[in-house]
Amino acid sequence: MVAILADGDRTARLARLSVPSLVIHGREDPLVPIAAGRDTARAIPGAELMELEGVGHTLPREVWPRVIDGVVKLAERAEAQGSAKAGCCEKTVQNASASSSTRT
Repeated sequence: MVAILADGDRTARLARLSVPSLVIHGREDPLVPIAAGRDTARAIPGAELMELEGVGHTLPREVWPRVIDGVVKLAERAEAQGSAKAGCCEKTVQNASASSSTRT
């Protein structure tokens, strides 16, 4: 908790993130209020928020399937986003490679 408070407001840094993000937060967290989780999700462009009912600051086994599903969906979203970017970059590399081979 001290580390969280010592780090200060992270909102501006979170706003610069450009990766698929999932904020997982227990609604009954006694250490970090749910409002903080909501603020974090709002601060990250395109982030999703998973609020876990009846959960505090730990992840009980009962919620694992839901969390795993959320992480799998996040990974799929990241992979799709990465594939789109990779396709763009692949064309750039191919064009550059073709251009250099015509010069030799």
